[in-house]
Formats: sequence, C-alpha cells, structure tokens
Amino acid sequence: MVVTLRPATEADTSAIAAIQAAAYWSNFNELEPGSHEHSGYQELALAAAKADAQTDWPNATVAELDGTPVGVCYLEFNPALLSGLWVFPEMHGKGIGGLLIAEALERFKKPGATSVAIEVHPRNPAVHLYERHGFKLTEVTTRRSNGLGRDLPLWVMTRTV
Repeated sequence: MVVTLRPATEADTSAIAAIQAAAYWSNFNELEPGSHEHSGYQELALAAAKADAQTDWPNATVAELDGTPVGVCYLEFNPALLSGLWVFPEMHGKGIGGLLIAEALERFKKPGATSVAIEVHPRNPAVHLYERHGFKLTEVTTRRSNGLGRDLPLWVMTRTV
C-alpha cells in the first residue's frame, strides 16, 4: 500500500466531502447515541462536509491510495489549528491519519507556528491517534450541534510543532 500526500485542488471538493461525511457518520452514533434517529441529520452532515470542502480546500492535504483520495486534513494558520482530519472508515488503522498529521506539522513550521491544536469529541477513537502524535488535552469545552439541538462535548488537544 503506497499512500501519497498532495495539496488539495478545487477539483477534489466532491471527493473530500465524501471522505469527511463517511468518516463523520461512521462512528457518530457511538459518540452521540441517538444521533442517527434525528430526521435529516445525515443530510445536514453531508451538506456541512460539502460546505467545508468548498471553502477549506485551499488549506487541505489529500491522502491518495493508488490515485484515489482516501483521507483529507484541513489546516487553519492563525492560530495554528488542525481543523479537520478525515479518513474513509475502511482505511482506518492503516497509518493514513498519522501521515496527514506529520505533513500538517511540517506545514505549520513554515509560517513559524510553535504549537498546534485540534478539536475532537472526547469519545472519538482518534483521540488515541492524536495522543500517539504528541497531542495533550488542554481544554474541555462544548460546541452547539444545530442538527441535534444540543451542546456536544469537545476536547482541545495541543502539541508543540
């Protein structure tokens, strides 16, 4: 398995929206039981993924396997935030997330960032991936889910670059 990383292009927006939506939906009911029962929530998640892809692709890295996008990482630079890391569920555990994190850390060094944060649901299995890559819990907060009509727990994890 040879995974390549490259900057996203505008032509990637449909593929990266599909990756984000699939990854989000694959484990969200475990994170927030009952979320799958909310009418229209899956469509809302897909619409959000499409909106993210349309606006955030200029600062995204795409992971490809044999020329097919299988993962994406969104970056924000002021402050340094790994604002989204998504890998097709069937590709979880194959090192793609770690490759995207390593690439992101290198990109953050160029503008001189000294630390980078990521926001994650505390029950998301990706917490362990972030911990393996040096991220540590620095803040516990919440974010409003319009689709669920309630606040969701959120961890902010940070590491030096």
